[in-house]
Amino acid sequence: NREQITGRMSIMSLGLVSTIFISTLQTLSMFGRLSVNWFKPLDALVLSLDVLQFNPEVLRVGCSLQADAKLMYMGRQLIPMLIVVIIPVVLAVKKFSLKMPVDFYFIITNTMGTIFSALFIAMINSSFAPFVCYQHPAGSESMLSDPSVMCWEGGDHAFWVGVSILTFFIFPLPFAALIGYGIARYSNFVKEAATGNNRHLLAFRFLFYRFENKAYFYNCIFMLRSL
Repeated sequence: NREQITGRMSIMSLGLVSTIFISTLQTLSMFGRLSVNWFKPLDALVLSLDVLQFNPEVLRVGCSLQADAKLMYMGRQLIPMLIVVIIPVVLAVKKFSLKMPVDFYFIITNTMGTIFSALFIAMINSSFAPFVCYQHPAGSESMLSDPSVMCWEGGDHAFWVGVSILTFFIFPLPFAALIGYGIARYSNFVKEAATGNNRHLLAFRFLFYRFENKAYFYNCIFMLRSL
């Protein structure tokens, strides 16, 4: 059992460090939105970090695919959907093709929770991008992420806002509700684990493994701080 415990602790440590590392890089990428003339090579570094904000323009995807800004934004918002689809497909292949034992509830909840925790800043920032505008001297406003789109004048901006609201209710809001549910049910999960049923506690491990038992609710504070 010692080797199994050591292996699990190593995986948990790797997950912890990776989550903190990605969250830190996403926070640093926000500095690229400031009106600052970065000196070389810092400007290239700050720009490259913008890919963690689901910004495909960093990779010049729009140029290679000849896609307009609206299509690029839709693709940017659908990245979490790809994660939601790919993980169950991989697990289904492991279970039915490779005949490996798979607990879908435990693995899907914990894996998606870990990934979405790491990408939470990017999801929120991407969802609220159409609402971040700057004012022109004449009084009109443009989107900060796409200055060609005029804010609050219908047309393209109405489309951006609609996609933003729709995806917010599909991804960040349900994930926040999942976090709230896991924290509210923590004491019940611990009681079940004491009787030998630790399935729920393992499924929500992404919420609790970084903190001590008395600080089990800190993940919620950590997410709020990220905003």
